[in-house]
Amino acid sequence: MPITKPPILIHPKEATVIVAKSALLESKPNVVKKVLEAFNASWNYGLSHLDDAVDWAVKAGARADVARELLRLCKCRYALSDQDKEAQDT
Repeated sequence: MPITKPPILIHPKEATVIVAKSALLESKPNVVKKVLEAFNASWNYGLSHLDDAVDWAVKAGARADVARELLRLCKCRYALSDQDKEAQDT
């Protein structure tokens, strides 16, 4: 059974939907899931190692004060609907 909705990353004030081609979701749902789980693991690591994450952002060209505030404010999580979770278990 294919995933019925795209996974969502939740921002404190708005939701952002990550869109993937239905063919990819249907043919490789576990790959999509693993990519999003890796993204979230990376994000959570950055939040729990804020100084390192800010250093990386500065090396990439961001201002330290802006990077620190954005990292502090953002909360992301991987989410699927209950129907999608059931489909993955089958």
